[in-house]
Amino acid sequence: QFLMNLPAGMIQLTKTATVTYADNHYGIHGAAFKAGAGLVRLDGTLSQTGASDLTVKGDLDFNAISEINPYIADSTRPIAVDLHIKGTTASPELFGSATFHGETIAFRRGLGELDALVGTLRFSGHRAFTDQFLFNYNEAGVRLSGWVELPCFVLSAADIKFKASELPMRLPQALSLSAD
Repeated sequence: QFLMNLPAGMIQLTKTATVTYADNHYGIHGAAFKAGAGLVRLDGTLSQTGASDLTVKGDLDFNAISEINPYIADSTRPIAVDLHIKGTTASPELFGSATFHGETIAFRRGLGELDALVGTLRFSGHRAFTDQFLFNYNEAGVRLSGWVELPCFVLSAADIKFKASELPMRLPQALSLSAD
């Protein structure tokens, strides 16, 4: 049995799984992890240096793994994911989707909080796209559609339609902007 205690909760392997390591590839087969209110199934291979081929499916609770997540500090409930990961861990390519049903997510590094997230993000390689994604930022309603390219987690291209009303922008350096 595998248990990992974190301040935000516990990650528990809920069924027998096979984990192997050979030629810089981790093989993960039949794994189901319960973390907080989420349950995620993993199956396939993950590699730092070679081609990964991992399926991640279920409800991912970012709050339960916030201590080991470098981007998300807190979230209110699990996000439905159906992802296939290829590439390496340094430059993963994602295929599939993540669906939000009203969650709130607080980001690290002063990026603030997004609440009432509704919509589906779809992934194809390094590109993430959506037809419509709704959320509130600083109590202002925002609607996004379009795509972003993020190879190696660095924004390289984007085509985004952004619609908001009375959106306040406050940066840590005391610069404020209000856009309509």
